[in-house]
Amino acid sequence: MASFRCALLLLLYSIVLKLNLCDCATPYAATKLGIIQGTQKLRPENNTYLAFQGIPYAKPPTAQRRWQLPEPFGYLGPVYEATAPKAACPQDGKGIEMSEDCLYLDVYVPGGSDVSGLHFNLTLAMENMENVPKRSEG
Repeated sequence: MASFRCALLLLLYSIVLKLNLCDCATPYAATKLGIIQGTQKLRPENNTYLAFQGIPYAKPPTAQRRWQLPEPFGYLGPVYEATAPKAACPQDGKGIEMSEDCLYLDVYVPGGSDVSGLHFNLTLAMENMENVPKRSEG
């Protein structure tokens, strides 16, 4: 499990941002796994930021994948809408939407009023997930 946490931290640290200016209100991130569509949001201080919410980093740990090592999600499709958060993993708490299908990443990026064209390097983490040590039997 520690190796999985390291891979997840590596995913967070390996996000490479390349900002381009344009008049786009909807930000897109081109990745090797597909194009990710996010949203541009406004903070109370009138600063904008980009939100890419609900990016899957592993297949849902449900049914036959329950209690197994995580499997990379793979291709996201031509345009993946990462515009809303997904359910949290099961935990103590009330009033929180929870599901076993909870292996998603939210990425928030500070930006100006005309920021888009982000580039995420998510494949490094996906490759590292494949290198997570296997459980020993017995």
